Amino acid sequence: MEPPPQTPTTSQKHRVRRDADKSNAPSFPSPLIGLSLYKVAARGDIEGVRAFLNTKVDIDAQGDEIYGNPLQVASYEGYEAVVGLLLEKGADVNTQGGHYGNALQAASFKGHEPVVRLLLEKGADVNAQGGHYGNALQAASFMGREALVQLLLEKGADVNVQRGRYGSALEAASHWGHEGVVQLLRENGARRSYEIPRFVFGVDL
Repeated sequence: MEPPPQTPTTSQKHRVRRDADKSNAPSFPSPLIGLSLYKVAARGDIEGVRAFLNTKVDIDAQGDEIYGNPLQVASYEGYEAVVGLLLEKGADVNTQGGHYGNALQAASFKGHEPVVRLLLEKGADVNAQGGHYGNALQAASFMGREALVQLLLEKGADVNVQRGRYGSALEAASHWGHEGVVQLLRENGARRSYEIPRFVFGVDL
Protein backbone atom coordinates (compact mmCIF):
# COMPACT_ATOMS: atom_id res chain seq x y z
CA MET A 1 0.00 0.00 0.00
CA GLU A 2 1.36 3.45 -1.03
CA PRO A 3 1.97 5.99 1.75
CA PRO A 4 -0.47 8.92 1.82
CA PRO A 5 0.75 12.08 0.04
CA GLN A 6 2.48 14.52 2.34
CA THR A 7 1.03 17.98 2.87
CA PRO A 8 3.51 20.70 1.77
CA THR A 9 5.03 22.64 4.62
CA THR A 10 4.60 26.40 4.90
CA SER A 11 8.16 27.00 3.74
CA GLN A 12 7.61 24.77 0.70
CA LYS A 13 4.45 26.70 -0.21
CA HIS A 14 6.32 30.00 0.01
CA ARG A 15 9.13 28.67 -2.18
CA VAL A 16 6.66 27.51 -4.84
CA ARG A 17 4.95 30.90 -4.75
CA ARG A 18 8.27 32.74 -5.13
CA ASP A 19 9.24 30.53 -8.05
CA ALA A 20 5.89 31.23 -9.72
CA ASP A 21 6.30 34.96 -9.17
CA LYS A 22 9.74 34.85 -10.75
CA SER A 23 8.47 32.99 -13.79
CA ASN A 24 5.67 35.54 -14.27
CA ALA A 25 7.85 38.59 -13.65
CA PRO A 26 8.30 40.95 -16.62
CA SER A 27 11.57 40.62 -18.43
CA PHE A 28 13.10 43.96 -19.46
CA PRO A 29 16.26 44.74 -21.38
CA SER A 30 18.91 45.82 -18.86
CA PRO A 31 18.73 49.55 -19.82
CA LEU A 32 15.07 49.59 -18.68
CA ILE A 33 15.63 48.11 -15.24
CA GLY A 34 14.67 50.66 -12.61
CA LEU A 35 12.61 52.71 -15.06
CA SER A 36 8.84 52.93 -15.58
CA LEU A 37 6.45 53.29 -18.49
CA TYR A 38 6.13 56.98 -17.63
CA LYS A 39 9.89 57.53 -17.74
CA VAL A 40 10.47 55.76 -21.05
CA ALA A 41 7.51 57.61 -22.58
CA ALA A 42 9.01 60.89 -21.35
CA ARG A 43 12.18 60.27 -23.30
CA GLY A 44 10.44 59.05 -26.45
CA ASP A 45 11.81 55.53 -26.24
CA ILE A 46 9.21 53.71 -28.30
CA GLU A 47 10.90 50.32 -27.97
CA GLY A 48 11.06 50.79 -24.21
CA VAL A 49 7.38 51.72 -24.19
CA ARG A 50 6.61 48.63 -26.26
CA ALA A 51 8.55 46.45 -23.79
CA PHE A 52 6.59 47.79 -20.83
CA LEU A 53 3.28 47.41 -22.66
CA ASN A 54 4.03 43.71 -23.14
CA THR A 55 3.69 43.33 -19.36
CA LYS A 56 0.75 43.96 -17.04
CA VAL A 57 1.74 47.59 -16.48
CA ASP A 58 -1.00 50.15 -15.77
CA ILE A 59 -0.97 52.21 -18.96
CA ASP A 60 -2.72 55.18 -17.32
CA ALA A 61 -0.72 55.18 -14.07
CA GLN A 62 0.19 58.64 -12.81
CA GLY A 63 3.90 59.39 -13.11
CA ASP A 64 4.26 62.75 -11.38
CA GLU A 65 2.42 65.98 -10.61
CA ILE A 66 3.76 67.83 -13.64
CA TYR A 67 2.88 65.72 -16.67
CA GLY A 68 0.48 63.30 -15.05
CA ASN A 69 0.74 60.07 -17.01
CA PRO A 70 2.60 58.42 -19.92
CA LEU A 71 0.20 59.72 -22.57
CA GLN A 72 0.33 63.29 -21.30
CA VAL A 73 4.12 63.45 -21.07
CA ALA A 74 4.53 61.94 -24.55
CA SER A 75 1.99 64.46 -25.89
CA TYR A 76 3.79 67.35 -24.19
CA GLU A 77 7.10 66.30 -25.74
CA GLY A 78 5.52 65.79 -29.17
CA TYR A 79 6.40 62.10 -29.49
CA GLU A 80 3.70 61.25 -32.02
CA ALA A 81 4.74 57.60 -32.47
CA VAL A 82 4.71 56.99 -28.72
CA VAL A 83 1.33 58.71 -28.38
CA GLY A 84 -0.04 56.55 -31.18
CA LEU A 85 1.26 53.35 -29.60
CA LEU A 86 -0.14 54.21 -26.17
CA LEU A 87 -3.55 54.95 -27.67
CA GLU A 88 -3.44 51.77 -29.75
CA LYS A 89 -2.75 49.77 -26.58
CA GLY A 90 -5.68 51.28 -24.71
CA ALA A 91 -4.50 54.47 -23.01
CA ASP A 92 -7.43 56.66 -21.96
CA VAL A 93 -7.17 59.74 -24.18
CA ASN A 94 -9.06 61.83 -21.62
CA THR A 95 -7.26 60.77 -18.43
CA GLN A 96 -7.01 63.71 -16.04
CA GLY A 97 -3.98 64.69 -13.99
CA GLY A 98 -0.81 66.74 -13.96
CA HIS A 99 -0.14 70.43 -14.52
CA TYR A 100 -1.80 70.45 -17.94
CA GLY A 101 -4.86 68.45 -16.94
CA ASN A 102 -4.90 66.14 -19.94
CA ALA A 103 -2.89 65.13 -23.00
CA LEU A 104 -4.75 67.48 -25.37
CA GLN A 105 -4.02 70.54 -23.27
CA ALA A 106 -0.36 69.55 -22.94
CA ALA A 107 0.08 69.09 -26.70
CA SER A 108 -1.82 72.30 -27.43
CA PHE A 109 0.34 74.29 -25.03
CA LYS A 110 3.51 73.05 -26.73
CA GLY A 111 2.14 73.50 -30.24
CA HIS A 112 2.43 69.91 -31.43
CA GLU A 113 -0.25 70.01 -34.12
CA PRO A 114 0.20 66.40 -35.38
CA VAL A 115 -0.24 65.12 -31.82
CA VAL A 116 -3.26 67.37 -31.25
CA ARG A 117 -4.86 66.03 -34.42
CA LEU A 118 -4.13 62.44 -33.40
CA LEU A 119 -5.61 62.92 -29.95
CA LEU A 120 -8.75 64.50 -31.41
CA GLU A 121 -9.09 61.67 -33.93
CA LYS A 122 -8.91 59.19 -31.06
CA GLY A 123 -11.70 60.87 -29.13
CA ALA A 124 -10.06 63.54 -26.99
CA ASP A 125 -12.68 65.86 -25.49
CA VAL A 126 -11.90 69.25 -27.02
CA ASN A 127 -13.62 70.97 -24.09
CA ALA A 128 -12.15 68.84 -21.30
CA GLN A 129 -11.64 71.01 -18.22
CA GLY A 130 -8.73 70.94 -15.78
CA GLY A 131 -5.10 71.84 -15.48
CA HIS A 132 -3.40 75.22 -15.18
CA TYR A 133 -4.96 76.69 -18.32
CA GLY A 134 -8.44 75.26 -17.90
CA ASN A 135 -8.69 73.71 -21.35
CA ALA A 136 -6.78 73.15 -24.57
CA LEU A 137 -8.12 76.29 -26.27
CA GLN A 138 -6.92 78.57 -23.49
CA ALA A 139 -3.49 76.90 -23.44
CA ALA A 140 -3.05 77.34 -27.20
CA SER A 141 -4.35 80.91 -27.01
CA PHE A 142 -1.97 81.81 -24.19
CA MET A 143 0.97 80.61 -26.29
CA GLY A 144 -0.26 82.43 -29.42
CA ARG A 145 -0.63 79.26 -31.46
CA GLU A 146 -3.06 80.60 -34.04
CA ALA A 147 -3.21 77.49 -36.25
CA LEU A 148 -4.02 75.30 -33.25
CA VAL A 149 -6.61 77.74 -31.98
CA GLN A 150 -8.28 77.56 -35.39
CA LEU A 151 -8.15 73.75 -35.34
CA LEU A 152 -9.63 73.50 -31.86
CA LEU A 153 -12.42 75.91 -32.77
CA GLU A 154 -13.18 73.86 -35.89
CA LYS A 155 -13.40 70.77 -33.68
CA GLY A 156 -15.98 72.39 -31.45
CA ALA A 157 -14.01 74.13 -28.69
CA ASP A 158 -16.23 76.46 -26.65
CA VAL A 159 -14.71 79.91 -27.16
CA ASN A 160 -16.25 81.37 -24.01
CA VAL A 161 -15.60 78.68 -21.41
CA GLN A 162 -14.63 80.32 -18.10
CA ARG A 163 -11.86 78.35 -16.39
CA GLY A 164 -8.14 78.24 -15.74
CA ARG A 165 -5.41 80.74 -14.87
CA TYR A 166 -6.61 83.46 -17.24
CA GLY A 167 -10.34 82.79 -17.09
CA SER A 168 -10.91 82.42 -20.83
CA ALA A 169 -9.06 81.94 -24.11
CA LEU A 170 -9.57 85.61 -24.99
CA GLU A 171 -8.05 86.81 -21.73
CA ALA A 172 -5.12 84.40 -22.15
CA ALA A 173 -4.35 85.51 -25.71
CA SER A 174 -4.58 89.20 -24.85
CA HIS A 175 -2.25 88.82 -21.87
CA TRP A 176 0.82 88.40 -24.10
CA GLY A 177 -0.40 90.51 -26.98
CA HIS A 178 -1.28 87.75 -29.45
CA GLU A 179 -3.33 90.00 -31.73
CA GLY A 180 -3.95 87.39 -34.41
CA VAL A 181 -5.37 84.96 -31.86
CA VAL A 182 -7.45 87.67 -30.19
CA GLN A 183 -8.95 88.59 -33.56
CA LEU A 184 -9.61 84.95 -34.41
CA LEU A 185 -11.35 84.35 -31.10
CA ARG A 186 -13.47 87.47 -31.51
CA GLU A 187 -14.47 86.39 -35.00
CA ASN A 188 -15.68 83.15 -33.46
CA GLY A 189 -17.80 84.87 -30.82
CA ALA A 190 -15.40 85.37 -27.92
CA ARG A 191 -16.51 88.03 -25.47
CA ARG A 192 -14.92 89.59 -22.43
CA SER A 193 -16.07 88.46 -19.00
CA TYR A 194 -15.99 91.26 -16.47
CA GLU A 195 -16.36 88.81 -13.60
CA ILE A 196 -12.76 87.68 -14.10
CA PRO A 197 -10.01 89.64 -12.28
CA ARG A 198 -8.04 91.77 -14.75
CA PHE A 199 -4.39 91.27 -15.58
CA VAL A 200 -2.05 93.59 -17.44
CA PHE A 201 -3.24 92.91 -20.96
CA GLY A 202 -1.06 93.16 -24.03
CA VAL A 203 -4.07 93.71 -26.29
CA ASP A 204 -6.92 96.09 -25.51
CA LEU A 205 -10.15 94.16 -25.15
